[in-house]
Amino acid sequence: LTEASASGADLADVVLPLPGSAVLYPEGLLEVYQEASLRLLGLPLSVFHEPPPLGMPLVGDYRRMVVRPTSLQWRAIAPADAYSLACAQQGRLLPTDVDRLGAAAAADGEDGGCSSTSRRAEPLQAAAAAAAPILSRTTRRLPAQATGSIVLTCELP
Repeated sequence: LTEASASGADLADVVLPLPGSAVLYPEGLLEVYQEASLRLLGLPLSVFHEPPPLGMPLVGDYRRMVVRPTSLQWRAIAPADAYSLACAQQGRLLPTDVDRLGAAAAADGEDGGCSSTSRRAEPLQAAAAAAAPILSRTTRRLPAQATGSIVLTCELP
């Protein structure tokens, strides 16, 4: 890559190497990657390029620095509807991936480890409850200062 070719490149075309045997590091940045590997992982970068432990190859990959969403859509939700939806979904307007997986498992007749009796679900439920905004659970009334919401959806490559 040269300065001339970089000037016409799109930011969405820039990739960052994730360590592995099949990855080529940018010229001049190998030392930075070696230092980061030692500091962040406690491992020398060379371990990713040696024969794999337990026969599991560590090939690495390239991750885009920026992704450009497609099919961007938005919709407005009235204050009362946003509040009702958030109350019904533990403070969230959109379901999370965990919500979707749990719903799919429930539809199949499984609890997927997410039932209230599951030990694995307890930390997840506690984290969801802590992260959810505090809503009036006793009155279920719309707060006086409530505002509507805009929900954005898109597809990522």
